[in-house]
Amino acid sequence: MVRISQIELFDFKNIEYGKIAFPKTFKDTDSSIGADVVGIYGQNGSGKTSVVQALKLIKTYISGYSLLEDPELPPIQDFFAPNKNSLSVHVLFYLECSNERIPPKSLVSYELTLSRANDSIWASQEKISLKSVDPSSELFSKRRVLFELVQDAPGATPTLAPKGDWTRLLAADNQLKMSLYAYFIVQQSSLISPFFGLDTYLRLVSLETCNFNFYRHKLIPKDQVVDEPNLERQPDSFKAARLHTLIPALGVEANLHTYFLERVSIFDTRVNANCSLNILSMDIPDERSRGNKSHLTVNLFKPAPLSENDLSFVEPALSRVSNLVGALVPGLSIKMKEVGTQLLDDGNTVAKQVEFLSCRDGVEIPLRCESEGVRKLISLSLSLMEVHSYPETFVAIDELDSGVFEYLLGELLSVIVSFGRGQLLFTAHNLRVLELLPTSDIVLTTSDPKNRFVKFKGSRPSNNLRDQYLRSVSLGGESSNLYIPTDKFSIDEALCLGGDELGSI
Repeated sequence: MVRISQIELFDFKNIEYGKIAFPKTFKDTDSSIGADVVGIYGQNGSGKTSVVQALKLIKTYISGYSLLEDPELPPIQDFFAPNKNSLSVHVLFYLECSNERIPPKSLVSYELTLSRANDSIWASQEKISLKSVDPSSELFSKRRVLFELVQDAPGATPTLAPKGDWTRLLAADNQLKMSLYAYFIVQQSSLISPFFGLDTYLRLVSLETCNFNFYRHKLIPKDQVVDEPNLERQPDSFKAARLHTLIPALGVEANLHTYFLERVSIFDTRVNANCSLNILSMDIPDERSRGNKSHLTVNLFKPAPLSENDLSFVEPALSRVSNLVGALVPGLSIKMKEVGTQLLDDGNTVAKQVEFLSCRDGVEIPLRCESEGVRKLISLSLSLMEVHSYPETFVAIDELDSGVFEYLLGELLSVIVSFGRGQLLFTAHNLRVLELLPTSDIVLTTSDPKNRFVKFKGSRPSNNLRDQYLRSVSLGGESSNLYIPTDKFSIDEALCLGGDELGSI
């Protein structure tokens, strides 16, 4: 199991430094800790969306995809702070693992730095460290680097740490070593993770199994069988580095890669993400993928072609969505209606063309005719179900409150906080939530770019956090400035001037 414990941003857009910790996961190491919710509130342009975008960047990178090819990301140069040539995102993970070379409970630190120079952007550093938090384990009692790749300039030969262990490992096969470093350079310039990219993974598995030609087949290993005779021929220094660095590194890689592919969902309003794209997304089995799952996305608001195999997953998912929507909007249900057939792109498969309907009081209308708020709830529903049900699920939603009735929003979040098991990070402007969530679950943005995120100090359980926040905005009193003051008379003047100009046309 993997959970996010802490996120740190350095020179990321308008954030010189900002840290957000998940209160339960950060303090506890019990897998039964339940829901861990963080809501981010603050002035427009104060860095709320930046957190969600940073998480989307990390998800893309650790999933093994190029940052240059993800349509849900803005241009990478937009992430750099003005007059800064590097940015960093650090994420601390809590990991429960059955790998015998990794402690049963540990903290994994992941650091990514992107740099730019002469119109080039590349990954200048990627670093993974591991430390045990299990007192019964003697492994990794102190924080130890498993993998660190540093590249000072695009195309330059990178350095790999811990230097001693990786030198001993790569000395086993010179061609594999040369191939690995070549791919490091290519992947860094393509903004594909040198560590989590498939090409690197295949080469590290080749080292781990002592089958040094394995990577040439370009196949995802199903049975990673160690070539025992070849392993036995290796020097003791290789065997020690394999046990102490390579095997733990591959264990961490497998857990984080699968986690981001299968358990992490990011809804970013910049590209309207899945919720505003009117898409229902779900995991389905796929033997071609490393995590043995792939994403199926279905557009709910226009006729969609579905194969028989896809229908077998969509029908039960839609039933669960309909149940949840009926609880959130009493009397409303969702159904699917076949409207024709369509030949898929392979030219051989005949798919059913289905349309999704909204049903209320015996009246059926196309789902595309429903309100924006209802459509948003439908699109988010499967992700929210997973947050409620699975401790390893992480969902980040920018502007969760947009289009959702504030009382319903409060009820929904209260249920997740009280009965949920996963992690939810959201940004919002509706202050109703401040009256319902614990103070520890609320993060406030400040006007200080060097300390962008803070928690309320001195708040008691009996305090109304909404009232306290509004007092702090209007009167101050917090150690950090929560709001850059606006002046209603200046606003009035600006509106009047605009009106006068328009009236003269």
